Amino acid sequence: ELRIQNREPQKNDKQQCSIIEYPHIIKLVIVESHESYLEQFLNNSKMYLSDNIYLRVDYDSLQRVTHNFTSDTTRMNCAKIKYLNLDIQPELSLDLIKDYFPHAELC
Repeated sequence: ELRIQNREPQKNDKQQCSIIEYPHIIKLVIVESHESYLEQFLNNSKMYLSDNIYLRVDYDSLQRVTHNFTSDTTRMNCAKIKYLNLDIQPELSLDLIKDYFPHAELC
């Protein structure tokens, strides 16, 4: 499990780096964190995630980072999520979430 809880933004967020790989992560918890961390993990040009990941995240942050579930740069890694745990359950956008996370079970 990798848990990130840091409300401070990352420094050098625009820095060019190689794609980071976490091949053995199966559980990723990003709560009470600056959105730059969530964006880094979901952006496929910054991070490679293996399949079947459990992700726990705040719904509002997820919605902003994915640009209301329309961003192509986060879609690839979101498709690898098998279990999605949203800290705040949305009343709307469930169809958007299911389309954006096609293999995820909401828990």
